[in-house]
Amino acid sequence: PVAGYRPQPARALELVNANKLVEERVLRILDDLAAMPDLDKRWLAIGRTEIERGFMAVNRAIFQPSRVAWPDDAGSEMPPSTELKAAKIPLQQPLLRR
Repeated sequence: PVAGYRPQPARALELVNANKLVEERVLRILDDLAAMPDLDKRWLAIGRTEIERGFMAVNRAIFQPSRVAWPDDAGSEMPPSTELKAAKIPLQQPLLRR
């Protein structure tokens, strides 16, 4: 399973799979538009990104993912920080400097 995602009921899977089919149809239309030389490719790319973002948001609304447990959280099932450090995953470095 993917971290942060709970097992999904059949109805949620059906909804997201239906959304993926609609999304694919729309993206194929955009692919056809991209082949036209007289279109503004920048705006087409912006539109495509927003459409992809919209479908992602709708699918996340259905699946309702949560944040993942951190290795140092109480009760976490992730490996301890030392194992993740060995895998070269930075855990203690702050992302933002104050």
